[in-house]
Amino acid sequence: IRFLSKDVRELSSEDVNGFNYIFHLATVSFNNSKLDEGEIYRQNTESTLHLLELIKNSSTPLQFLFASSAGVYGRGEKKF
Repeated sequence: IRFLSKDVRELSSEDVNGFNYIFHLATVSFNNSKLDEGEIYRQNTESTLHLLELIKNSSTPLQFLFASSAGVYGRGEKKF
């Protein structure tokens, strides 16, 4: 496993060269951000689109796993 710590939108094809999988865990959450909703939407959309473009243009097949966040389903209620 190789972990890259950088802005997802700045990844290059060289960064993902030799990978078999991309686990997309990066997101800006509405619950924990001071950014306005438009900026959050823009950053999340751009990062996902950029990763999909890298996969599309990759010379080797890449599997893509997108993990959602609490921003989609909320925090829920405590049942105890």
